Amino acid sequence: MDLFERGILASLGLKEGKVAKSKESLQPQKTSDAWVQWVSQVAQGDESALASLYDSSSRLVYGLALRILGDRGAAEEVTLDVYLQVWRQANRFDSDRGRVSTWLIAMARSRVRQSWEKQISVQMGCVDGMVVG
Repeated sequence: MDLFERGILASLGLKEGKVAKSKESLQPQKTSDAWVQWVSQVAQGDESALASLYDSSSRLVYGLALRILGDRGAAEEVTLDVYLQVWRQANRFDSDRGRVSTWLIAMARSRVRQSWEKQISVQMGCVDGMVVG
């Protein structure tokens, strides 16, 4: 487990080895291989592969977004945005450079940041960088 992933676990209030046991966590290599295969198929336009990837990995993305944002609606929006980005950019994923889970987490963190910026702008009365009111 690399430093980045340890940081993600820490932000979720979890410790290495304390992640809930699911079928995926019991067989990480099989899951990782399946996720790589699905991303490859998504890059070819396979919608069912996107559905399989979503079904298998969306808890990770949603859980991270919910933990950081504390808002179910915003976390759902982030999750959907991440999988739209997967659909559009699956051809950019390179399994030699990292794991699918790391790629998904990076996209989720970026979307969470955008969500925060949007919330701050609304709270400050800004629309598209311009102060209103």
